[in-house]
Amino acid sequence: MQSLLSSSVEIVQLPVDDLWMRDTSCIFSYSGCSNYSHCVSMYGQPVKHAWPTAPLSCVDFNFNGWGNKQSHTNDAKVAASVASFAGATYVRSSLVMEGGSVEVDGEGTAIITRSSVINPNRNPNWTEKDVEDELYTTLGIEKVIWTDGIIGRDITDAHIDFYARFTSPGVVVAARENDNTIYDYQVTRQVISDLIGATDARGRQLTVHILDNPESIRPEWSSGSASAGFAASYINYYVANGVVVSQNFGDSVTDAAAVAKLQ
Repeated sequence: MQSLLSSSVEIVQLPVDDLWMRDTSCIFSYSGCSNYSHCVSMYGQPVKHAWPTAPLSCVDFNFNGWGNKQSHTNDAKVAASVASFAGATYVRSSLVMEGGSVEVDGEGTAIITRSSVINPNRNPNWTEKDVEDELYTTLGIEKVIWTDGIIGRDITDAHIDFYARFTSPGVVVAARENDNTIYDYQVTRQVISDLIGATDARGRQLTVHILDNPESIRPEWSSGSASAGFAASYINYYVANGVVVSQNFGDSVTDAAAVAKLQ
């Protein structure tokens, strides 16, 4: 693997049960700022309000295999290992949550599905207020925009990172499913409805851009075992060092529309 990369890229080997690092690893934040909420990391990058000298924290949200759906002995240790490697202050939350459960804007706002956090398989007896208080303490989140999601239809219980993402403070892209025979037809519309008209922690009304899910996917993904639970949305992209790595499903119309909008 190292031979495929430049010398500026370092590979860190860790024992894992699953490769979904966004969920199993920690969430980075900056502490010690004049306004703590302005120091939360967005996409793992420093936000513009963070002090250059602000200490980096790594918050562990107690990954439990998406509600004990699969083994996670190694994955439960990933966050602490990443904190150590990054030289960040390790903070362990009392909340059970995955990285894909929460979408932040870097300025004190989060979007969360109730189904993936207010769920007995992760946080029995927790209320929305309990979650909000814990996220304020650990990440400086001042406002949570809640949407229902759906329980039990995929391993994550409907992570928000499949449905909506901040592209910048006050601006969101949201997925829309147009096949009315599947459950995401209703879920995506509920998410969009909850976001349109919502305001962020700074009082701005959100601007919501829609990305339609593909109407078709490549044949090798649409039959047999590969099709079981296949998640087709452009929202779950990855941002790194000024590059957006996005999905390409083989639907020429929606693939092109997604590229144009994300650029």
